[in-house]
Amino acid sequence: MMKKKRIYGLVAFLSALLLTGCHDRFDIDQLRSAGKLVVYCMPAAGDTTLIRVTSSLPVGSKKSSPPVTDATIDYRLNGQSQQVENLGAGNYRVIVRQKGGDEVKLGVSATGFVGVSAATHIPLPVVVGDFSCEKIRIYDTYDQAVQDELQLRVTFTDPAETHDYYAVRAMRFSMRKEKVWYGADWGFYTTREVAEYKYVSIHSDSEPVLKNLSSIDYDYGFSDTPYQHMYLFDDRLINGQTYTLRLNTPYYSLSDSMAVELYRLTPEYYHFLKSISDADNNELAKVGLAVIAPTYSNVKGGIGYVGGYYRQRTPWIKPNQ
Repeated sequence: MMKKKRIYGLVAFLSALLLTGCHDRFDIDQLRSAGKLVVYCMPAAGDTTLIRVTSSLPVGSKKSSPPVTDATIDYRLNGQSQQVENLGAGNYRVIVRQKGGDEVKLGVSATGFVGVSAATHIPLPVVVGDFSCEKIRIYDTYDQAVQDELQLRVTFTDPAETHDYYAVRAMRFSMRKEKVWYGADWGFYTTREVAEYKYVSIHSDSEPVLKNLSSIDYDYGFSDTPYQHMYLFDDRLINGQTYTLRLNTPYYSLSDSMAVELYRLTPEYYHFLKSISDADNNELAKVGLAVIAPTYSNVKGGIGYVGGYYRQRTPWIKPNQ
């Protein structure tokens, strides 16, 4: 896009100034120290929680993080220790019914590593109200053009007594045709319909709680593409209100069905996702003009992330013409 090209002239100019006037100091010996346990776990309402345990690698290593297959895991739900199943290849599983409001504590140890720990909780569900979907025609400031879009409107209530974190994703369901070969050495092609589910982009500049960048930011090449289509926001602008999100998405077809997933996140999950998205969207860091912030971690003594969430999905609907 033309706007993004503007950054490269700025980059060339700033590079000449900055390369002679700044430097960073890193302790390479510390970065090459012994490996640490890397733990990822995302408990949610339901009956199954997966835990992934690997070990970190020294800086410069081109190998993938090796799985830790002999980990001892203490998974406590509301103070009660739960049975953990070793699935192999660094994957572990806990099968226990969990609900909003539950507290989770996790401890992991393994031969040759310092033990690590983390704690989180499962948020209470979001109170979702009306949901509608309509084809609209609107001027999109990012694409700088008047175009057809689908506006998804979902109403929810934010509790006033807490600082809450959210994420929202838009989904599209459609039926597509694919060719299928019947027979071995001889046979024929026929077609069949296949269900297709896809997360779609949301034009975040059209919804106040999602808008993070100004037009100047776009002019200088910054972007706000979210990690795994998880559009993040908190209740800073809507605390205690019943609010309707207006989510503009690309227009595909009136025959497609649409739905919205609304998440309430723990602070740990929110900051983890935000740190990944910020790193992905940091154009200056990609060309060496800014420092890339490390990925958020709340695992004490190690690396990784343990954070809970509660997900609710609206019914599938088709847009109004």
